[in-house]
Order: sequence, then C-alpha cells, then structure tokens
Amino acid sequence: MKRAFALSAVCTLLAACGGGGGSGSSSSYQSVDDYDYINLNSENATEMVSSALEASTDIEIDETLDFDEANTRGASLLALAQSLATEYTDNALVQPRASSVKENCSGGGSMSASKTGSQETIQSGDTISISFNNCVEGGTVTNGGFDVRVDSFEDENIDISANFKQFSLTEDSFTSTLNGDLSMAMASIDQQSTFTLTVNQLNMSSTEAGKFVLADLRIQQVENDSAQSSTLSIAYELGSDYLDGRVKVETPQILSFSEFNSNPDTGVLRVVGAGNSSVTLDADTGNIATALLTVFDGSSTTSDEVNWSSIGDVSDF
Repeated sequence: MKRAFALSAVCTLLAACGGGGGSGSSSSYQSVDDYDYINLNSENATEMVSSALEASTDIEIDETLDFDEANTRGASLLALAQSLATEYTDNALVQPRASSVKENCSGGGSMSASKTGSQETIQSGDTISISFNNCVEGGTVTNGGFDVRVDSFEDENIDISANFKQFSLTEDSFTSTLNGDLSMAMASIDQQSTFTLTVNQLNMSSTEAGKFVLADLRIQQVENDSAQSSTLSIAYELGSDYLDGRVKVETPQILSFSEFNSNPDTGVLRVVGAGNSSVTLDADTGNIATALLTVFDGSSTTSDEVNWSSIGDVSDF
C-alpha cells in the first residue's frame, strides 16, 4: 500500500463534509460532545461506516492541490488540512525570501506570508503564518489563515503542527470554513517508515453539509519496504450534521496490508454508537475483497460477509 499520508502528497482542496470550528481555543466551536451518539443497527450499519470513513479519508481525490483550479468538493477535511499545511510549508513564497511577503491575487485581494527562524530553508523551530484577504483565484475566494510550526525537519524525519483560524473558501455559493489543529510526523529508519497524524479538534462549517467535527484523532501508518507490507491503526470521534449525531471509530486490531492490496488482509475496524451499539469489520475472511460485518444494535447481533468496495477504501487513509 504505497500511498496514504506521505507528507509530499498534496490533494485537491476541499470537502463536501461540514464542521463547526475549533482553532487554538476549540471551546469557541462546536465539539463532539454537542452531538448524541447514533444508534447503530442493521439498517444503517453500512451507511454509517461508509460515511465515517469518507469524512476522514481522501476518497475521490483526482488532482493535485492547485489554488488556481481549486476544487472545493474533492477531498475530506483531513485531506484539506494536510494539503494546506504541507503545501505552504514547502511553498516558494515562504522559503528563501524576505521574512514577510504580501502578494496580490489574480482576481483581487491578497495573500500574506510571514516566517520566523531560518530564511534560507525550512528548518526545525521555524514558524510560518499564512493569511488571505478576499483572495480570488480561479473563481475561488479565500479568507482567514493558518499557522504552521516546524518541530522537526531533518532528512527523513519531519514533524509539523498546524493551527487553522477561520480559514474559508467560497466557490459559487458554496463556502467552507476550517478551524482547529493538526499535527503530522514522519520518521524513516532503514526500510521502515512511520507516519502519525494527530488532531485534538478540527472543525468545518459548510454551506451545503452543515457542521462537522473530528476529535481525539490518532492515525498511524507503518510501511515496511523489506517485507512489502504496511499496518494502519485508527482512532477518532466524529460528529456531524450530515450523520445527525456522533460515532467513535477505532481499530481494536491493527489493519495489515500486503504490498499490492488496497484492502487489509487482517485486522478489525469498528464504529461505536449509542448504548455500546457497534458495527465491526473483520478483514480476516480468507478473501481479500471481503470483510465480516457484524452489527450489535444494543440487544442482538447479526453478521454478514460484505465487499470492502461497498463500504469504502480503507487504504485511502
């Protein structure tokens, strides 16, 4: 599974999922605690698992990040946050130039960037601030901004943290606003690479989809080149207007992938709702294309073998 959260990978710009807010002081914005857990049952099991996965992966991404051709419906909340943090950490606007720059946008408005620390390269300890003032590019209007702190930037070891502050994109009549924090760390030793993504709280509010919040997120992927395999562990809570509630997503058994398979060979993915109701996907069916879907509605349990394709592509994490 050669993909997922490589820091050099940049995605299309925005999600059609909603979310409420949560920059440095997330108490100003809606939290997962403002949503009630959803009762999971055999009727909503597949939909809830699919929605939970889609809201947190880069499903349907087919372009690279490009402000001039911004696609505000192409990626998830996490994909957007990662893209912005990595694109502007590595952007020429904030590399070997003045510590503060301001540039006019092609359709009006402006973009400003400032950097503390090294002015020649990106180094550990640098901070980068990006802000937009009615910046119009390719029909998309951008406002607000975000800060990026570079905790480590040495060889194969990278650790950066981003804080989004009322960052908004408007295309036609569709507006999404992003607030909250995101940290990414990548380390490589010999033939093993580890990527860890953590979030305290990320919020987005969307004209079309309402509010959306991710909390207490930790996703870790380990790739072993010599064994041609990788593992993936997932934990987060998700609340949204689209789901009309809240669920918890976790991997009680780490998902394991062989080199050329996008579906896991082994491992367990579970979505938990109200009253300990849950939907569990066990990859170890003997068929790489399927998983055993077990639904506990709080009182009874049902199981059925389903195709991963009907649920979502877990490898898109």
